[in-house]
Amino acid sequence: MVKITVLGSYNQDVTMITPKIPRPKETITGAVMHLNPGGKGNNQANAIHKLGGNVTLIAKVGKDPFGDAAISYLHSEKMDIQGIFQDEVHRTGTAVILVDEISRENMITVAPGANHHISLEELDTLRPQIEGSDVVIFQFENNIEAILHTMKIAHGAGSTIILNPAPMRNPFPQEVFKYVNILVMNEIEASMISNYEVNSRESALTAAKIITKSRNVISIVTLGEMGVIVWDGIQEYFHHSYKVQVKDTTGAGDAFIGAFAVKYASTKDIIQSIKFASAAAAINITRIGASSANPTLEEVDSFLIDNDC
Repeated sequence: MVKITVLGSYNQDVTMITPKIPRPKETITGAVMHLNPGGKGNNQANAIHKLGGNVTLIAKVGKDPFGDAAISYLHSEKMDIQGIFQDEVHRTGTAVILVDEISRENMITVAPGANHHISLEELDTLRPQIEGSDVVIFQFENNIEAILHTMKIAHGAGSTIILNPAPMRNPFPQEVFKYVNILVMNEIEASMISNYEVNSRESALTAAKIITKSRNVISIVTLGEMGVIVWDGIQEYFHHSYKVQVKDTTGAGDAFIGAFAVKYASTKDIIQSIKFASAAAAINITRIGASSANPTLEEVDSFLIDNDC
């Protein structure tokens, strides 16, 4: 079985399904609150786990009620917790998510807390785990020192390195491109990295070509309902989006990345991987929450049978 490691964040998500997203100084009542485990790292690792992947999440939480809940949650999901550290000083990361009940668009504010305080010494205790991974996944919800240190270890061991550059950092840490093999971006991230506005399939392909040529990576641009564009330096790949009843788009990108990693780690087939990932993301957005909305392997396989075209 392939082995995947995710260096990422764990956040407590506080999601409010609201009649509308308020304007400055406006108070909206009538919302419905959901408490869910989140954080891009946790969401991606959970997606991999539910799809049958052998995954370890490296993350840091506080020694507080949210941190204790994180450990309990990961235990309940039967996920590997050897990479979960607890911080005596900094609180567990927390995200407040507003979801418009009509448009289903969301706004997110994150207090990163312990996510930004993973030490290099802690990471070195997990060196055998990192070096033994077929794929290692990163986002930008951790301190950059931890990200670069882990990338260097994974690169030295020959692992495939996937980066989801979210949330975008300014200035962008260009050093990551010494190590990254596959870059998975949404249209905003692709626009910022390529310095070329992405608002269509055609412009996404142009941006992907710019990024791949200058950074020597496989560029994947997710475009929501417009589908997914991939440029590997030689060939374009495209997959349409699946039409589903949308309830919450919060975890869609993380479901996509987790599913892509599972399929790519075992097949190295871009087309099959983006098709599989698109199905997982489509199922995710029909449910409320992020990691709690991730589908199982059986659900994705069944969805593809019913919706493949």
